[in-house]
Amino acid sequence: MFGADDVTFDEEIPASASGVDPTVVKTAVDPVATKSTGTNPQLSFRGAVVSAMYCDMKDRENRSRNFVVSGLPVGASSDDKTVVEALCESELRIRPDIKSCRRLER
Repeated sequence: MFGADDVTFDEEIPASASGVDPTVVKTAVDPVATKSTGTNPQLSFRGAVVSAMYCDMKDRENRSRNFVVSGLPVGASSDDKTVVEALCESELRIRPDIKSCRRLER
């Protein structure tokens, strides 16, 4: 589409520079554009698209592990994490590894 046939992926950007967590983002390097001394707007656009794509994929992966439980009564006797773990064990026969738990307010 944007000259993708002549693109190689060999330039690595550290994850901290791209905003993505502990992964390395590979950007497209146009062999023709690297011969010139100026910046290529097409190359900048490709890098931005690749970076946005990796950020979106990471966000989707993180969200795919979430689930919402509704109807839990508000109680001071036990915390929500313990109640959800017990619910999953008794109803689903699984022991989830819950990293964090929070109540969604209306």
